[in-house]
Amino acid sequence: MTAFGSNEPVLCLTGQVPTAYLGKGRGHLHEMPDQLATLRTFVKWAERIEYPDDAPAKVSRAFQEMLSGRRGPVSLEMPWDVFTQRAQVAGSKPFDPFPARSPIRTVSRQRQR
Repeated sequence: MTAFGSNEPVLCLTGQVPTAYLGKGRGHLHEMPDQLATLRTFVKWAERIEYPDDAPAKVSRAFQEMLSGRRGPVSLEMPWDVFTQRAQVAGSKPFDPFPARSPIRTVSRQRQR
């Protein structure tokens, strides 16, 4: 929350219960109802890495989100079983920041008359 309030770009990497337990509500160690939805309530962007070959693009996207516009924290979660999987992956180049939004120009009612 401090990173969000201070506009600090912080990448939170977090684990998640094994894929087979996602959304089951079986009380798996450290399980919480919809962790990803919870993360999204207090970071700019949050996503899950579901396969090893998703990681390069999702990390690049995380940095893109974190550094574009109003800077702030982002989060990537990954289930425990995905941490142990192996796959051939290619690197990913950094994504360009999103274009800056145009400022909204308002005209007072007095000036409109």
